[in-house]
Amino acid sequence: MGKGTDSVDLEIERENILVQTMEGRKQKAREGKWNGGFAPYGYKLVSGKLEIEEIPCLMHI
Repeated sequence: MGKGTDSVDLEIERENILVQTMEGRKQKAREGKWNGGFAPYGYKLVSGKLEIEEIPCLMHI
């Protein structure tokens, strides 16, 4: 194989990874699961879903 076919193969693989990643994110969204890494402050992740975390000091405000 020459350099030209290697770059074509890499481009195809890149596209496959992109499609698979986006489909995985869409599936998580359909299931109502969190799609973004760490939970935002004040929330916790439980079984892949966000739940409001009760913080005692905030309850008095």
